[in-house]
Amino acid sequence: MVIGTIAAITDFRERKIYNLLTYPSILLGILIWSINSGVDGLIASIMGFCIAFGIYLIIFFFGGFGAGDVKFAAAIGAIMGYPLIINWVIISAIIGGIFALALLVRFRLKKAERFQMQESIFIPFGPPMTLAVLITYGYNFIT
Repeated sequence: MVIGTIAAITDFRERKIYNLLTYPSILLGILIWSINSGVDGLIASIMGFCIAFGIYLIIFFFGGFGAGDVKFAAAIGAIMGYPLIINWVIISAIIGGIFALALLVRFRLKKAERFQMQESIFIPFGPPMTLAVLITYGYNFIT
């Protein structure tokens, strides 16, 4: 949650999730899984990394996410591992969609008030991704 909180704050404030946070987080996830579960943990972490990275990379190529979001998703994948990352991807998509819809409605209301708005809308996905981590772990804990 510390990593997610930092990513959420910097993404919301600065529109950036720093490599200084994501790269060590990826290595930390792989290391922790490997220490705790050996080769099976290593495989679970790498699979989580690949699934999250792959899905978010595809969306990145279509202009849906920034590169920081992709690397942050990869870090979450490495930390959560497989199969939990599958739940996170689904939950983050739902939360991200709700978050985006709320910001778009707010943007449209502002636009209607000013008639002409030249700024583009930016949706920081660090906060919804972090909230999805909390919900995924919470749901996994109670089931």
